[in-house]
Amino acid sequence: YYLHPTDQGYSEMIESGYGRCEDITNMATFVARTMAVAIAADYTPAWAHRDNNHAWPVQLDKDGRGSAKGNAHAAKVYRKTYAIQREALAFRLPAGMEAPNRFLKSDTYIDVTDQYAPTTDVTVDVDPEAAEGHGFAYLCVFNGGRWVAIHWGAIEDGRVTFTDMGRNICYLPAVFDGESLSAVAPPLIVHRNGAIQRLPGAGGGADLIAVADGPKKKSPDTGEVTPVSLIKTGETYVLKQWTSTGWSDVATVEAGEGPPRFESRPLDGLYWLVRRESRRLERIFTIESGRQRFW
Repeated sequence: YYLHPTDQGYSEMIESGYGRCEDITNMATFVARTMAVAIAADYTPAWAHRDNNHAWPVQLDKDGRGSAKGNAHAAKVYRKTYAIQREALAFRLPAGMEAPNRFLKSDTYIDVTDQYAPTTDVTVDVDPEAAEGHGFAYLCVFNGGRWVAIHWGAIEDGRVTFTDMGRNICYLPAVFDGESLSAVAPPLIVHRNGAIQRLPGAGGGADLIAVADGPKKKSPDTGEVTPVSLIKTGETYVLKQWTSTGWSDVATVEAGEGPPRFESRPLDGLYWLVRRESRRLERIFTIESGRQRFW
């Protein structure tokens, strides 16, 4: 059903009995509204701690607000509406400029992230050369082995502010040229307390012991828990570090009996340990006390 070109209609869902999260959300919404229950359809275009995306129904209160706490860790939560939202990116982009994905291209959604959890406004000084000719920048999350734009902001006087961003998440500021995203500032982390940590990768060195290429994850769709993806003996791994020009290979190792050790890596760097011949779905991480801290 991920290959279905649109959400299924009611009759299609009745006939098939199956569907993806958007279809299930729609069916739950149909049922609730027949009973005059105020239900909205919320979604996150891309998870920040894992791959894929998600959609779900949420009951609204008398003020039109609502949330599903199980999804409060999203970087961004948007709500579908019937109304045209004139403040949407679709009405702000100059003629001929495209949004980086179909989610940000929509003109009928509103941002409800602050109804789910505390958020932080992220202000970034952009690289003037990298941002030249661009009026908008995008804040991206790492999903499916690539950076995915999840929010936008106008560049003014060399700065851009991304409003109401989810916390405990790693982001990359970027611009879009119609074909691909390119960074305009180093990655950053918004911590649980709202503090922002930049990751230029130029600080003092620290040794790293790598024991895994991905953390334990729980599927929001099925509840299934995927265990920590430990380093496999005999496999070859490439350690990558994010630089101003993208991912750069810094070391290649074959895993032996003990965990690989990498010496003198910048403590303020962002890393990605990829198994050779993998699907590149390993998670990014920083170094904390000589160990991996996955994002």
